[in-house]
Amino acid sequence: MEITIDESSQPVAEAKVNDMAEKLLSNPVIEEFTYSLEEIAID
Repeated sequence: MEITIDESSQPVAEAKVNDMAEKLLSNPVIEEFTYSLEEIAID
């Protein structure tokens, strides 16, 4: 799954992704998740 977030602060972006994964994308009781962040340049 790929998600694009428009956020200039890495800690804020990490918090948003973590929150989405916990609430929407996984069941934390029976599943685990991992993610990675990648900065993209917008011209």
